[in-house]
Amino acid sequence: MPTALKSHRPVRTRSPFFINCVPSASTNITSASLSVKIKRGNRASGGTAIKTYALSKTNAVDGIIVFDISPLVSDYIEHQIPDEIKEISYDITSTTSLNANASGSEFTTTVDTTTLCNLKVGDEFTIQTPAFNSTGLGVCNGQTYVETVWYVTVVSFNATSITFAIPTLQQNKAYCLAFEAALTASYAAKVRSDKYASQDEILFIEVDKTVVDTGGTTVTEEYYTANYGYGGFKDGVNFLPSTGATGDYGTPTWSPAVAKQTDVTIMATDCYRQMGTDSYAILPIFTGEFDHNTPDIETFARIKWGAGTDWLTKVDDDYVTIQNIYDVEILPSDFAIDEVEHSVVYIPIGKKNLCSNFVSGKDFLRVGHFLNRNAAGSPSPTTQGVSVQITSQADFTIGTFLDITVANDASVGQTVNIITPTFTDGGVTYQGIDEQLDVDANTTSSVLVLDISTLSAAQVTALQELKITQETMPSGFYILADDVPRISGANTIAKINDQSPLRYEIICEPKYNVVDCLFINKFGFWDSFSFIKKSMTQMSTTESKFKRNIGEVVNSAYTYNTNSAQHKRYNVNGSKSIIVNTGFVDESFSLLLEEIMLSENIVLIIDDVYTPVTIQTNQVEFKKSVNDKLINYTLTFDFAYNELNDVI
Repeated sequence: MPTALKSHRPVRTRSPFFINCVPSASTNITSASLSVKIKRGNRASGGTAIKTYALSKTNAVDGIIVFDISPLVSDYIEHQIPDEIKEISYDITSTTSLNANASGSEFTTTVDTTTLCNLKVGDEFTIQTPAFNSTGLGVCNGQTYVETVWYVTVVSFNATSITFAIPTLQQNKAYCLAFEAALTASYAAKVRSDKYASQDEILFIEVDKTVVDTGGTTVTEEYYTANYGYGGFKDGVNFLPSTGATGDYGTPTWSPAVAKQTDVTIMATDCYRQMGTDSYAILPIFTGEFDHNTPDIETFARIKWGAGTDWLTKVDDDYVTIQNIYDVEILPSDFAIDEVEHSVVYIPIGKKNLCSNFVSGKDFLRVGHFLNRNAAGSPSPTTQGVSVQITSQADFTIGTFLDITVANDASVGQTVNIITPTFTDGGVTYQGIDEQLDVDANTTSSVLVLDISTLSAAQVTALQELKITQETMPSGFYILADDVPRISGANTIAKINDQSPLRYEIICEPKYNVVDCLFINKFGFWDSFSFIKKSMTQMSTTESKFKRNIGEVVNSAYTYNTNSAQHKRYNVNGSKSIIVNTGFVDESFSLLLEEIMLSENIVLIIDDVYTPVTIQTNQVEFKKSVNDKLINYTLTFDFAYNELNDVI
């Protein structure tokens, strides 16, 4: 699992970030200097320097010298419109047809592209390839290849295959991989869309600090991650977690400054959120500050859909599972988080970018419960598992295992929910059971063998008594096999760093065209919200005018053409704006509205067209349900360009 800091937030460069230069004990500071190196790319190898600033001061205030480095860094942070964040991934197995051209510059895989999400030429993907030894002739003979990740681009595709352009340094491996694929039964690779932050969306900083005091000179190095977020006044100075005595984020080798964590951080505010039934929506996830070591297993974010008041995996009266879970891969296994932009992942959660993985007909979805594949259960949560109802006449035995004679297609390792009623026998009341058990290795298609080692002694006794009394029981004994563990408890999936999962209301709006809004939030990353009600587009123009002479002398007489214009326009241009409405929202939406109004980068998706805008509305009254009962907001955005192209 990737390393992450609990409650971590990178440096938010729209607010001041102070580097404090403090003298050693019992001394007075005389001067301080900083070398601030702003970098992008690979942190483990030191990255690529964008700019280096040399700062120095001799004037101490209250015995210390302070530098604000935020203005230096923010100039180099840029954001690209996130129009390619979509869920596309598939595995290349030993049965996949692989082909490479003679040079290895292009690589073709067979895949049903109709199942993929808005695939097009130019899409960028990563291919995680295995280590293997080539046995073929020529360039492949005897070559040994290690695990690598390629960044590839789609050059063509049809209904059954995709052809990728392969980086020059990987072309030999691509050719040999295709050559060996038919011979290597263990071969496997993973193709996935690149959902990471853009290269200059998040940077890292090396600060070399020199403090001169009356006791001598002290030189230290500090390392930070920086993005274009901001902290509020109430957050205080340098809104960062505690990371040890030095207050920095680690060593030049990016080893963790805190104990390794197995969690990640949602970079978005927990408040009212909504999307249309066919919206584009994304959520930024911070995956880890330091870790460039190899994670041992994939990391996933869980999306769960719900209806009404029920958000859990819904079970109807017949105990049949209604599948409403999808796990989005955040990081593949064996993926090193060296590139600083890889520390931020955008996960798709809307119908337009989650595509066939989106569950329609639900009232809301929740995102959270970050986990690994082992914790998600088996088989894959994208396939429906077995559901078995055991009646009072069922044949089952109870010993070391619970053996139930019933036709089933449960897989070894699958998690099964066992549900039994509360019953009384011989004056003793036995509590019902609602627990998760694993299907044991010796299960068959006709016998379901469940591992009961996790049950308490009282629960085992209840099962044993149930076997004796089942003939006279008034109600049934049920076994329910789920695709993933059924999560019990109150209205929660799991908390991440004390963050509750985010809930998105899914609004069906048949009358109006939904306008999706993408904006840089207070954490410095792209966030999303959908305006679902009436929208109106309007246009205004600017111009200059002059009055011209239109007459002429003809046959010694002055005359003019009455069809000619006396007043003439020039420097004419126009701009558009759009008025949007939220529909009825919860009062907590004011938190997100504040971030939209303070954002310097906003994009509206209007009729599937990405349109950069600036917000014209500069004053709103935050409404409360106790005063206003039903709450909605109307906002006006200006298109961030002139209608007549005048870019020069």
